[in-house]
Amino acid sequence: MKTALAEFVGVFFIMLCIGCNVSGREEFSDPLLILPTSVASMVMALYYGCPKAHFNPAVTLSLAVTRFVEWREVPIYIVSQVFGALAGCLCYQQIHSNPANFLAIHEHPRSEYYDLVVCQAIFSTMMCLVFLCVSPITTKNKKQFYGLAIGFVIIAQRHSVRKVFRDGWNNPAITFSIYTTAPSSTPTMLCHLLGEFLGVGLASMIHGLTFPEAYDKPGTFMAKLVAELVGTFFLVVTFACHIFLKTAMGPWAIAATLLCMMCAFGSSSGSHLNPAVTLALRITGRSVDEGSPLSLAAFLYVVAQFLGALIAALVIKSISGTLVLDDVAPVFESFTFRQLALAEAFFTGFLCFVMVSTRAMGTRDLTQVAGLIVGSCMTAAGFAVGAVSAALFNPAVTLGLVMAVPSWSPRMFFSYLAFQLFGTMLCCIFFMITRGRLSAEDVSSSRVGQAAHKAIEAFGAAASASADLATVAADALADLGDPFGEKTDKTDKTAEKSPAKESTEAV
Repeated sequence: MKTALAEFVGVFFIMLCIGCNVSGREEFSDPLLILPTSVASMVMALYYGCPKAHFNPAVTLSLAVTRFVEWREVPIYIVSQVFGALAGCLCYQQIHSNPANFLAIHEHPRSEYYDLVVCQAIFSTMMCLVFLCVSPITTKNKKQFYGLAIGFVIIAQRHSVRKVFRDGWNNPAITFSIYTTAPSSTPTMLCHLLGEFLGVGLASMIHGLTFPEAYDKPGTFMAKLVAELVGTFFLVVTFACHIFLKTAMGPWAIAATLLCMMCAFGSSSGSHLNPAVTLALRITGRSVDEGSPLSLAAFLYVVAQFLGALIAALVIKSISGTLVLDDVAPVFESFTFRQLALAEAFFTGFLCFVMVSTRAMGTRDLTQVAGLIVGSCMTAAGFAVGAVSAALFNPAVTLGLVMAVPSWSPRMFFSYLAFQLFGTMLCCIFFMITRGRLSAEDVSSSRVGQAAHKAIEAFGAAASASADLATVAADALADLGDPFGEKTDKTDKTAEKSPAKESTEAV
């Protein structure tokens, strides 16, 4: 009874929040712009209030498939969630009495059914996967960020595809209640539900591959590579939706995806999701994998990231009927080559510096908020130079977009790669100067780190010698006195006798 009541009340408030945001936002020119953040905040608060709740039939099924919940409990969860969503629909319609402002169903032609199922499956997979990776139900060590990560999946999904698929919420209970309380077509609802249930199977499979220790199996390096591949895949898809659909809140959605993936896979692979970040960690001597040589591990990480980007490009091409890739032009076409280079180099370095800093010595307590820190960096950088260079800052993302868009030439990839690598080098130099010496273990495991360590020592010795020389010069000038005014009364100072000398003369 307690479980059923908690599920009913939680889904009721989520549905009530969705309906009231849509129906009561006449003062905004785009009422759906603020909707994802509002609903994500509601979801986050509810999960922190009920840490072991599901609030989503897809999540319940994924927990049952992975054997974290018994199958006999599944009907109780799902029935409670569906009735809670229906009650929320009826309640918001009583609060806002104008039917013209109610949730409207957007019918899709048959040509968009495949695209609808694929997009719904992608983001439903993200929702269930993030839940499996961070929820207190599935993890032995409680992660404080679990509610934040689950809530931000909604921001990532809604800001990415809301222009084409407005009725998808990665929640079959919400989908069913919306389509049953408003005039709608059954095929469109079934496409949503099919995509959401496909996400259940994909998320369960990926979780088993990336976290074998959750199923009493030994962890492997391959699990880390799969985590990097999957995380980069979701990041590239979100970037593509932002650029191709020209969403106003694209950087916010990209930052939300980065936050979710870092929270989900941070304890598995470290969530680099970026060849530039992996390279920066390699140069600064930070450990990539303790069980394999540092250079080999970094190389395999980069291969997995690029492979995830290529898979994302293939998926994007498969739904090109909705995204209309042929009409996509670079968002930076009105800026010069120099402006693009500076934007990508500086902000790639900025992002890498923050990523490396969260893994530096003395900052292990930042692991709980590392996703929020890096996501905040992506939000700031994306809104700052998104119109200049598209704010990619990631060679894997660049490759995925170049492969997906026919109008983007391969030359763009190599140009971006040069700027991003230059920014990575700046990050490494600045980090090793400002954060001090590397640890003995890190230096011994990295030849590049050894060379950088010696260079920093030489730089410090030269700076110390320069400071000594400047002190000697200052003393010499003081002895000469002030040539432009009164001379320094040196004789008075030298005439002062020490107490020992005065006592000798007195004797």
